[in-house]
Amino acid sequence: MTPRDRVPLSGSLRPEVWNKLKKHFGTEDTETIRETLGFDFKSAGMGLAEDFRERAISTDWGGVVIPDGDDTYEAEWGMRIAPGQSHRYIRYTYCPLADESNLDPYNFPPLDALGRWEGLEEQVRWLKEEYVVPEGASTFFRNAWDLCGLEN
Repeated sequence: MTPRDRVPLSGSLRPEVWNKLKKHFGTEDTETIRETLGFDFKSAGMGLAEDFRERAISTDWGGVVIPDGDDTYEAEWGMRIAPGQSHRYIRYTYCPLADESNLDPYNFPPLDALGRWEGLEEQVRWLKEEYVVPEGASTFFRNAWDLCGLEN
């Protein structure tokens, strides 16, 4: 049965849920678990700029580590994010546009940066044969929250 035969199913799960599912199904392969659960969505979308990707190191959420001795990292758009006390959730420690005086000097990451769209057309062409392919960007609300802070 394919997503065309029924209402497609999607799921966004916390890491602790994935860990329980891996144990339950006896596999570390999240793709096998997604297929077993019948998830029909595979995202494709804008990637990181090549120059940012070269500087990035792997964290639980991705990003460039800020050398301040803790787990805080800076995302491509300038937000600084740290894991919460239990490392289950994140907290924003800096939002570049929380202060409106930062709006004029703020430089949005270029949409035409090298690597940003690399391989996307081929990826979508391949995925859409079996899956529903939503764009991979977050919502405008979430982008504004990231940049300005939830309070703003």
